[in-house]
Amino acid sequence: MREIKFRGHSNKLKKWIIGDLSTRVAYDNCYDIYINSYEHGEDIFVEKESVGQYTGLKDKNGKEIYEGDILKHPKGEMFVVKYYLGCFKAFYSKDDFSNLYLQIKDKVQATVIGNIFENPELLEKLDEN
Repeated sequence: MREIKFRGHSNKLKKWIIGDLSTRVAYDNCYDIYINSYEHGEDIFVEKESVGQYTGLKDKNGKEIYEGDILKHPKGEMFVVKYYLGCFKAFYSKDDFSNLYLQIKDKVQATVIGNIFENPELLEKLDEN
């Protein structure tokens, strides 16, 4: 059984927070997103756009792969990890879900080179694949 955990970026702490996802009603029925940090032992506010779930897999170098990560295949192709139709998949494009590369499972031969939150410049390169 895979480990269920989430990652989100805290602008206040200027780092990624890993833990359990929680939400709180803020104002006008909008929700704030928090990660109950394994490291800090408390809820930490994170940027909603940065939140991604752990896939349960690691790249070829042993780095954990999260939703929103950008992978680079040894042949040079780049992909973004998204949760789609009940499983994690790698896509050639951030927004085009018809442009599927592969379902992520088993042994991953690619390397995590960034993510869509911190490295938007890599998204432009996805379209060049």
